[in-house]
Amino acid sequence: MEAALKLIKFFIPVVVAFMASNIAANAAQVTDLDQAEVYVQEIGDRAIALLANEELTKQAKSNEVRLILEDVMATDSIARIVLGKPWRKMSDEQKEEYLSLFKDYLLTKYSGLVGTYNGQTVQVLKTVRAGKKDAMVFTTFAQNGGQGANVGWRIRTLDGALKLLDVKIEDISMVPVSYTHLTLPTI
Repeated sequence: MEAALKLIKFFIPVVVAFMASNIAANAAQVTDLDQAEVYVQEIGDRAIALLANEELTKQAKSNEVRLILEDVMATDSIARIVLGKPWRKMSDEQKEEYLSLFKDYLLTKYSGLVGTYNGQTVQVLKTVRAGKKDAMVFTTFAQNGGQGANVGWRIRTLDGALKLLDVKIEDISMVPVSYTHLTLPTI
């Protein structure tokens, strides 16, 4: 009995320290709403400055947009969310190949939209908590004072860095739309 009590006394501080470190780690991953808002504004400003640069060809703009997207998007997380339950049944090799193909698909799809820019500006409207840890930043892309397109940006803190997890344009999410474009093999 005395040995058991000594063991319990030893493990209690270890367990408490472990729980405290997990709580701290989880708390650190909660996305700060103000930082998310600044992050989205910076992404929008960066993209608009690039797209407004008349010295660059459409291909050069597309290449630069791809680099921006690669930098800001949580492509691995998006890929897993889009795939859903089949992810768990895939081998490590299949997961690696899927992540590579999905990342290329996503970046190619969205970097190819550079021709649609025509003088828009981005304005942050509000930022709210999305789920327990993410931030949803609502913006509008207005063109010369006209009616703008409403865009919501879901931002998540991953490994201490802000990343774009989803984009909703006029309330249509990129995640389910991306899923409908996939032809999934039977696993």
